[in-house]
Amino acid sequence: MPSADTLLNRQNTPLILPCITPRFVPTCTEKMMRGLSGFSRKYGLPLQSHLSESIGEIAWVKSLHPECEDYTDVYKRFGSLHSASFMAHCVHSDPHERQVLKETGKFSHTHLCIHFFNHSIPIHD
Repeated sequence: MPSADTLLNRQNTPLILPCITPRFVPTCTEKMMRGLSGFSRKYGLPLQSHLSESIGEIAWVKSLHPECEDYTDVYKRFGSLHSASFMAHCVHSDPHERQVLKETGKFSHTHLCIHFFNHSIPIHD
């Protein structure tokens, strides 16, 4: 099988652009998160994941990474937040996390998530 170097960012395949997708923090090891982040940066590929979708998820992530300030800090420490990063949901992101996302990546809301969890955050402070 060809390596990523031979498949990505070639002149004859300009429309092929995979997106690196660590599902969300609890499903990935630290080694996997760092590796995927590095791969994203090396090849200039977008990286997408989930962030702060529910209060239970936030507590779970905090139990897995108590050394981190918040959920967003986990992604930041792994190098997953950069100009080509996209974080989905962000329903329960606090002002500090939103500021970090403004500085390092992008975030989007999923309308169904907001509807079913009955919460939302302002896009602009």
